[in-house]
Amino acid sequence: MGYIEDNLEAANRVSDAILDACALLASQPFNGHARQDLTIRSVLFWSSGRYLIVYRPDTEPLRIIAVFHGSRDVAALLTDRDS
Repeated sequence: MGYIEDNLEAANRVSDAILDACALLASQPFNGHARQDLTIRSVLFWSSGRYLIVYRPDTEPLRIIAVFHGSRDVAALLTDRDS
């Protein structure tokens, strides 16, 4: 099994999909959903393929907190971030 960095074309597709999702969220910021099982912070979550976009819907411009692969321990990773 290869990694995405081994395939530039696949990496570009993933990157484009994430950027498209971020543009959608910027225009419709409350489309995401809360995940109180992962954090009590005032952030929303949106999936883009296997990736999870964590963002603050109440900021202008939209503030993306993080983009994580869905298999990561998102709760632990968010604990270390200032949102």
